[in-house]
Amino acid sequence: MVCADVGAHIGYMTVLMAKKVGHAGSVYSVEPSTRNLAQLRKNLRLNGAENVQVVEAAATNADGTAYLVDGEASAMNRLGPEGTSVRTIRLESLLAQTEIGFIKLDVEGADREAVEGMGTLLTVQRPVILIEGHDEPTVLALDHLRSLNYRVRPIGGGRHFLCASTGRMTT
Repeated sequence: MVCADVGAHIGYMTVLMAKKVGHAGSVYSVEPSTRNLAQLRKNLRLNGAENVQVVEAAATNADGTAYLVDGEASAMNRLGPEGTSVRTIRLESLLAQTEIGFIKLDVEGADREAVEGMGTLLTVQRPVILIEGHDEPTVLALDHLRSLNYRVRPIGGGRHFLCASTGRMTT
């Protein structure tokens, strides 16, 4: 299986995914923050996660550049009107040639844009998606997924959402 950890931070979920899919699988670890990337790579080395491809970018609905604003904590960086210039990618562009089975999405309020950037991944490949909620941007992302016949189930007290196309979600 191929998975993507989008908004990977320092790689906790990336490492878990890498271990779960084993050597036959792979993980794309997408993270735009330079202050997180060094620790992410260190954690991957320490855990022997050789089946991970680190992608230095923010997932949005356009390939290009945007500004990343450092949050109070390293896990709270977000796109904004000013900050450090970072590369942006559409997940469809990154993963178009890959059969992706699972995506974890924690993009600090860029949920709608990241989901829009999945394009045909959502209509053709239909991966299972785990989204960490960020209020209105998450509502818009979930509405978009529902419009594509994804079922949405809140988990973990309603701050996280498991999204899967009909027939893929387990009970």
